[in-house]
Amino acid sequence: MFEKIKAFIMEVAAEMGKVSWPIKRGKDLKPAERYRELIDSTTMVIVSTIALAAYIGLVDMLLSSLMGLMIG
Repeated sequence: MFEKIKAFIMEVAAEMGKVSWPIKRGKDLKPAERYRELIDSTTMVIVSTIALAAYIGLVDMLLSSLMGLMIG
């Protein structure tokens, strides 16, 4: 049991070493500059999620109204 857990942790550590992290290196960079790509990507994901949720909500509301008119 512990051998499998140890093997899993070793594999996770090996895979994490292969990840390309979106962080610029440099001691003279401010935190906002170091993480600019990460901040931009996160902002884009949040904005896209909100836009998609609004679209789905609007379509749902319109279809519900249409069904309400058809049924009754």
